[in-house]
Amino acid sequence: MARESISSTESEILRREWRLRANSSADSDLPATNDEDSPIEGLSPTSSVKTVRTGISENPITLTWRNVNIWSDKPSRKVRSGKVAPESLRDIEAALDEEKRCKYFRGNTPKLLVKSNDGIVKPGEFVALMGASGAGKTTLLNYLAFRSQGSFYCTGTRYLNGMQAVPEDITGISAYIEQDDLFFGALTVREHLNFHATLRLGHRFTKAEIHKKIQRTIFEFGLTNCAETQIGVPNRIQGISGGEMKRLSLASELLWDPQLLICDEPTTGLDIYMATTIIKLMKELTTKNKSIICTIHQPSACIFDMFDRVILLAEGRSAFIGSIKECDAFFITQGCIRPENTNLADHFVHSLAVSSRRTIESLERVEKICDEFTLSEVYLELHELLEQIDKNKKGVVLKKMPTAEYQMPWMGQFRVVLWRSFRCIISDPMILPVRLIQTILISIIVGGVFWSKGSGTGSLTYGDFSSLTGLMFILVTNLSIQYIYCALDGFQTEIPLFSREYYNGMYRLDVYFFAKQLADLPLFIIFPFAFTLVICLMAGLFSSAAYVTIITLIVSILVALCAGSYGYFISAVTPNLNTALIYGAAFLLPMMLYSGYTIRPSGLKDWNRWIGNISWFQYANEAITSYQLGHREVLDRCALIYSVSTAPEVCPISSTVILIEEYGFSKNNIVQDIIGLIMIVIVFRILAFIALWRKIKRE
Repeated sequence: MARESISSTESEILRREWRLRANSSADSDLPATNDEDSPIEGLSPTSSVKTVRTGISENPITLTWRNVNIWSDKPSRKVRSGKVAPESLRDIEAALDEEKRCKYFRGNTPKLLVKSNDGIVKPGEFVALMGASGAGKTTLLNYLAFRSQGSFYCTGTRYLNGMQAVPEDITGISAYIEQDDLFFGALTVREHLNFHATLRLGHRFTKAEIHKKIQRTIFEFGLTNCAETQIGVPNRIQGISGGEMKRLSLASELLWDPQLLICDEPTTGLDIYMATTIIKLMKELTTKNKSIICTIHQPSACIFDMFDRVILLAEGRSAFIGSIKECDAFFITQGCIRPENTNLADHFVHSLAVSSRRTIESLERVEKICDEFTLSEVYLELHELLEQIDKNKKGVVLKKMPTAEYQMPWMGQFRVVLWRSFRCIISDPMILPVRLIQTILISIIVGGVFWSKGSGTGSLTYGDFSSLTGLMFILVTNLSIQYIYCALDGFQTEIPLFSREYYNGMYRLDVYFFAKQLADLPLFIIFPFAFTLVICLMAGLFSSAAYVTIITLIVSILVALCAGSYGYFISAVTPNLNTALIYGAAFLLPMMLYSGYTIRPSGLKDWNRWIGNISWFQYANEAITSYQLGHREVLDRCALIYSVSTAPEVCPISSTVILIEEYGFSKNNIVQDIIGLIMIVIVFRILAFIALWRKIKRE
């Protein structure tokens, strides 16, 4: 069982290694320790790992932001197009009354989440961003990291070393550790770190050097005992603990040694010991001149004392920015005296909280504190510092780390992402084993119901013909539904993690999409092939003509591919899995209705004929039915539709071809049907790629 922490002996070794690494020369990536003291097997003190010298390591990062305002809604289309221009930027920023908000924004009551916020994070500083729930902490962090701003309207400016920052700058020098820990749970801890290290370090390190770096990272973050354990998925794969997941999130981002660390509640959900361990790991990074800002809820006294400065938010405004001692002194001047035996962090947040029972009184108190802070000496010193940095920006050149661009070529990225996709499929017990059992059980049940209905000398009763047409419909429908939801579950659940890795600059959009398609391809070929094969054997649908069976199997595989493509498209255009399931079922129904069995093609009107043209049900049913049931003799068709006295001597319906034509099917359309299925696969996947690209760009 994975343990929650490293032993005391390992902790002592870890502290010694950190001290040695902090004092080591910049030309070596490893501490100078004795052979016997090396914590990593096979790593001697003479092993030299190449350190890439960049401008950032020589020029630490100072992150500043000025006059940041964030609304919960986008401006109206007229404002964005310039048809209705505000009198000035301040007019929008001061649009607090509903009349102006309706004028400038799409919604009726957009909320000002962050108002006139300034701040700074200096090199070697550990800054806590605190406030009550809804104060705007995560919103501000997302703004600083250029994340999740698709539905917000933001004004203000971010600076790196006094130079205005763009998303590529932030991506190139920072790591953003979000509150939710997202992983591919089927991977082990070592496999996950290997994936990140390969893509983020790229050509800067050899494979041996990357391996040693992973080994050292596993040791430093106390992940040795769970290195070969799957990360896990709740209620699906048993994996590592919550504390180990938090440490793994940090380790993944720190592999490439970023100079700026932005963390959103890194201790949420952890016990006091694990929370302290995580904060100590982050505090140790500031000794390497790294800049760290993180939101934190209810820190203990020992955790709170580790922060160098604190930024307090209240109703989107800055209530205080400065050291903990200065903050305590400021709150005393505002009449907020800390009670005895009360945590200082809890006291600050409680003083800025808005009570639901005394809303007006609380808002007035918070407004007064924020106003008084803007008049304090600490605030004036902060603005002098910001102005000084702004004046000196011409003398500071920001050099991006190599991670600002992709570290591997397209093919290298594709190979690594494809490896992970295949590895997840093979290691996930809910994919291969479950789909195999599902395929066997359903095919045996369906085959048992239609046992030997298609066997014989070539002749069929009308009852058997009707049963077999039902079997064709069930075959196509089951394959469609099964692989639509396989694609929805597999693709929709990966999109949030893909978005995070894409924003981190790990790989390209087309790399992920094509690797995902190729990795899933065997699932859409092997299982439909086996499913159709078992049913054909049990129902007696194997023809003496081999091409009939081959066409049936090919069409079944194409049906699965069409369904998967449709599932990818629905996943890309919907925000979450629940919405995808709803829309997927809603738009699937019309295509099932236009399958040929329920509505004949001859009965379609001009306005709805196009639905049949995009329905893979119609193409598949025509191809399978016309080849499997065509040119067979019907024994009792006339006896069923004519009375004995009116029955003709020679029944005009002597072949199944006539019955099949009643559905509008023709054996001569096989090429058209195959091409139609292939085109549906291609078109839906192209649409899925475009929709995914638009979703990423919009966010």
